[in-house]
Amino acid sequence: MELFVWSERKDIRERWQTQLATSAVLDLNSGSLLKLPNGAVLLLHWSALDSKQRQELIARSHDLRLVALVDTPSDQEGIELLQEGFRGYANTFIQGALLTELVMAVGRGDIWAGPELLQRLLRRLLQQSQPSADVPDLWSLSERESQVMAALKRGESNKEIARELNITERTVKAHVSAILEKAGARDRIDLILKANGQVYPH
Repeated sequence: MELFVWSERKDIRERWQTQLATSAVLDLNSGSLLKLPNGAVLLLHWSALDSKQRQELIARSHDLRLVALVDTPSDQEGIELLQEGFRGYANTFIQGALLTELVMAVGRGDIWAGPELLQRLLRRLLQQSQPSADVPDLWSLSERESQVMAALKRGESNKEIARELNITERTVKAHVSAILEKAGARDRIDLILKANGQVYPH
């Protein structure tokens, strides 16, 4: 995994580089932002970018794993960027352990954001798509997994599913993991879109 960071502020660059000391981190200047290899992970100080730079980067979101780090996160902005193909959205001053977790997740091809934001994104994607009842049948789900899958397609959280099916959240997580494996999906968003015959931008 090739990892790059960009921020005009030296203190932020140094903060990220210190937190990711075990990773190969390159500091980019603004002129190098678009000269990155396909598949690279790029941590961006999104709040410091002008509108032209933002549009140029959004245009490359299909071949880069972009992570927007912002000074004042908002769910609306996060949802919009994730729908544009960004792989992560977090606070500029995220704790070191969480930043490392973020980079590892994005490097694996997963999406990284707060659970409430991901839940809102799922619900929006579900509202925009036409559900397909046939796709999960191809995954050979058990009866209980099918019940969990149906709840996921309604945009329900683990807690809501556990309450509805009268099982523990831990059991829900186990069922979700099994469903992801059978479906060949990276995460819940990928799973829902696969179930509806769609593809999330890579």
